[in-house]
Amino acid sequence: PLDFDAEDFRHRVAARGLKLPPFCEETLESKNWLKENVIKFAPFEIGAFMVYGIHEAACPPTEKIPVQVYAATAFGSEHQTTKMCLSLISRLYEDFPTPQKILDMGTGSGILSLAGALLGASEVLGVEIDPDAVAIAGENIALNHVERIASAQYGDLTKGIDFQADVIVANLMADLVVTLSKDVARH
Repeated sequence: PLDFDAEDFRHRVAARGLKLPPFCEETLESKNWLKENVIKFAPFEIGAFMVYGIHEAACPPTEKIPVQVYAATAFGSEHQTTKMCLSLISRLYEDFPTPQKILDMGTGSGILSLAGALLGASEVLGVEIDPDAVAIAGENIALNHVERIASAQYGDLTKGIDFQADVIVANLMADLVVTLSKDVARH
């Protein structure tokens, strides 16, 4: 804290019979460290997609569908579950007629919503309980030019979300999927 008293701290530590290592004090400017030091990840190909971050000057050469994301706290760029979901969405579109409506539960950065929109869904709704993630998903939807197809909405699937889908995707912790599964049928 700004009112930190180094001398008082030294006395309290000494009173407990402890010895401090050398240290210095510095007051840091308050700023959005996440935005200034965007979480960087290496571009990767998975399924039909080439996923790359906004920190890249351009999409690496590829025949895959480019998906650019702002990798803030809402995105697990290198999480194996994200890659697995992207791979499964790719396979879904290879093996079955195009699902027209997709519900993305716990959309986070919106990457699964983007995948569905870029593969040909007619309407995609990403639902998220974190308002910051909703804003990031909205930015990523605009960044990938799929605003006419995809949207992100703040809300809880168990309350107030009225959306019927052909496919529901969820890259969530298993306990959340189990908790939400009883509410899935109505969607």
